[in-house]
Amino acid sequence: MKKAVIILVGIYFLQNVSYAQKQDFQWLYGYNSQFSEPTGGCVLDFNYEPPILYEQDRDLNFDVTVTSACDIEGNLLFYSNGINIHNHLGVLVENGDSLN
Repeated sequence: MKKAVIILVGIYFLQNVSYAQKQDFQWLYGYNSQFSEPTGGCVLDFNYEPPILYEQDRDLNFDVTVTSACDIEGNLLFYSNGINIHNHLGVLVENGDSLN
């Protein structure tokens, strides 16, 4: 009986720890939307089942490095290309330029 209780409590805590926080639920791709080429930017959004892909104009080029962070509900907080950091509205954050 004691073993069963310990196993059930262990499974309960393991389940809570393994709950996904959605902090990487939006992946941003593409080039600067201001280029003459029609590449633009896009977002792969895992907040939907199945995930959706949609275009998004932005003033930031993702050539090699892409970093994005979301809150625990999967809403985009900020993104970076390793040089600049922009907030979820696409605005450069304070002191978020010339990082590299």
